[in-house]
Amino acid sequence: MAAPRLFRLKAEVISRPEAEAATHLPIARIWVDTGVFHLDTPFDYAVPKNLSDAVTTGVRVQVPFGTREVEGIVIERLQQSETSGRIRQISKILSAHPVATTKSLELIAVVAQRWSTNPSDVLRLAIPPRVAAVDKAYTPQSRIARSVMRTDADQLFLAFDPFENPAHQIVSQIQKAAKKGSVLLVAPDEHDLDEISHALHSEKLTHLRLDSSLTRAERYENYLKAMDAPNCIVIGARSAIFAPISNLKTIIMYKESSHEHFEVRSPGCNVRDIAFIRKSLESINLIFTGYVPSMELSLLIDTNRLRFLNHAFKLNVKSFASDDGTLLPGRIFSDIRKALIRGPVLFLVPRKGYGNALLCARCKNLAQCTCGGRLSIGSKNAIPRCTVCAKDFPEWVCTWCNRTKPYVAGRGIERAGEEISRAFSGYPLVL
Repeated sequence: MAAPRLFRLKAEVISRPEAEAATHLPIARIWVDTGVFHLDTPFDYAVPKNLSDAVTTGVRVQVPFGTREVEGIVIERLQQSETSGRIRQISKILSAHPVATTKSLELIAVVAQRWSTNPSDVLRLAIPPRVAAVDKAYTPQSRIARSVMRTDADQLFLAFDPFENPAHQIVSQIQKAAKKGSVLLVAPDEHDLDEISHALHSEKLTHLRLDSSLTRAERYENYLKAMDAPNCIVIGARSAIFAPISNLKTIIMYKESSHEHFEVRSPGCNVRDIAFIRKSLESINLIFTGYVPSMELSLLIDTNRLRFLNHAFKLNVKSFASDDGTLLPGRIFSDIRKALIRGPVLFLVPRKGYGNALLCARCKNLAQCTCGGRLSIGSKNAIPRCTVCAKDFPEWVCTWCNRTKPYVAGRGIERAGEEISRAFSGYPLVL
C-alpha cells in the first residue's frame, strides 16, 4: 500500500500594504546602494507619514529595490517626483542621526563624477559604517548655523623648517587656525597621526580622531561628534577629507607629497584634489605642508595660484665627489666624525637590499643570466642570483674574460651599512 502524501497548505506572497503618505514634501530622493555599477543616479521614494519627521537629508534608510531591501541615504525631500511610474515607499529608518549634510553630499557627487564611479563607492569611503549601539546611546548637540560662504579663503603651501619635528610645527598652525573655527588635518598614515595626536595632547588641545586604528564604535561616535561640535579639531587619514565637520574653516594636508594620500581602491581619488573641490564648494582655507611641494603644487606656485610660505634658513652644504666608485670619499670622514660628536648622522641610500648588480672585478663586464637579467646577491657570502628568473650561479664565470671574482656595483642599504660600520666602528648603526 502506498504511503499517504502529506497535506500541505498553499502559501501566497502578497506585498506589504503601504502606509499613509506624508502630505508635506512626500517624495525623498535617495542614493541607493544597489551593487550595480552603472545605476549611479538617485531614485525617488515615497515618504510614509509616520516617518516624515525622521526622513531628513543625510539620514540612512532602508528601501525596497527589486526583490531586495537595500540601504540608501537621503539626498533631499521633494514635493513632486519626476518619475511617471509607481513610486515605492521607504521601508524604515536605519539611523536617526544624519551622517551627511547637503554640502558633503554635493562633494560626494562631484567626486563620483570626476573619478567616473558610483556614488555608493564614494559613500563607503566617506562615511564610517553604522554602529547600532552608538546610534542608540548618542545624544546630538544643538548644531550651530553654518556661516555664509566666504570669498576670501586662502590657499598656501607651508614648508617645514629643518631640524625641527614637523608634528610640533603643525600644532602651532592648528592653534592659529582653530581661532577662526573648526580645523581638519589629514595625515598620510597612523604613525603621523599618533605623533600629531601626542603633540596636541601635550598642548592640552582637545581633538577628535578619524582613522582605521580606532574601533568601529569609536570611529562612528567621533564622526557624529565632528558633525555636531561647534568648534573642534579633527585629525584623520585620507577618508577624513569628506567629513562634514561643523563650522569648518581650515583644511590642513600634512606631508602633501606622500603617496599615502592616494586611494588605491575604487574610486582612486586623492586628498589634494578633493581638498580643492571642497574649497570651491565651501570656501575653506587650504594649507598644504611638507618639506617640498609635489609637482602639481609646484606648478600652481609657479603660476601664482598658490602661495608659498617658508622661513629663511642658512645651511652649510658641502659636496664631495666619489673616488673610484667608493661609497664615502676620503675627505668626508673628518666632517662625519665631527658631526658624530654633536649627535646622530643620517645616511640616505638610494637602493634597498645588498648587491643589486655585479660586475667582473677584472674587466668590469656586467654579470648577466642566460635570460638577459642582471645578477644580484642578497648578502655578503650569498650565491649570485638572476633578478628575472631567480636562477642561481654558484660557480659564476665572467663571459668576457673567464675570471670568477665578482665586484658589487649596485650597493644596497645592507652593503652600505657594512661599509659605514667598518669606517666608524665605534658608533652604533641603525638601518
